[in-house]
Parts: sequence; structure tokens; C-alpha cells
Amino acid sequence: MNYNKMLYTTNKIIENEFIHVQDEALKGMEDLEKYKKIIKDNDERYSILMKALPKEMQEILMQFSDTCGDILTYEIQHYFKKGVVAGTSNLNFLRNITNGINF
Repeated sequence: MNYNKMLYTTNKIIENEFIHVQDEALKGMEDLEKYKKIIKDNDERYSILMKALPKEMQEILMQFSDTCGDILTYEIQHYFKKGVVAGTSNLNFLRNITNGINF
């Protein structure tokens, strides 16, 4: 397999796995209760702002919130890919874990 095909395949695998991991939602999150509290607090603040703002500003706030979510998704995808690349490009640590077993 040439380099470009391998790169394409690797990127598609990462993209597919990101979607798969994302679909599993928050299963296994270590700080799930803390996360839920942050979400609840944020939702309350958002609701207060929406009630206090005039209609045209509510639309801007909704667009801002959507954009923040989009930005976060792109950042998460980037870090996920970087983590996969880092984890698969430096496998020397496996010698310590597997006691020298060859794969």
C-alpha cells in the first residue's frame, strides 16, 4: 500500500472511530457527576440570559452557543487524531507491558 492510500485509510479509520466513540456518549466518563453539574449550571445561566435578552440578542446568543459547540467538536476531533497518531507511532512502551512478547 502506498503512503497516500495508507494515510487516507488511517484518516478514515480515525474519523469512523471518533464517530463511534462519540455515539457511545458519556459511558465510562470518570467525572460524570461533576460534568452533569456543570451542564446544569450552564443551562440555568443560558436560560436566565435568554429571558433577559431581547429577541434579536437571543438569536445572537443561540448562534454563539452553536458556534462554541462546533469549535469544541473540531478541537476534540483534532486532539483525538493527535492522540491516535501519538499512540500508534511510539509503541516502544509495549515491550515493557508485554515482557518482550513479539507480535
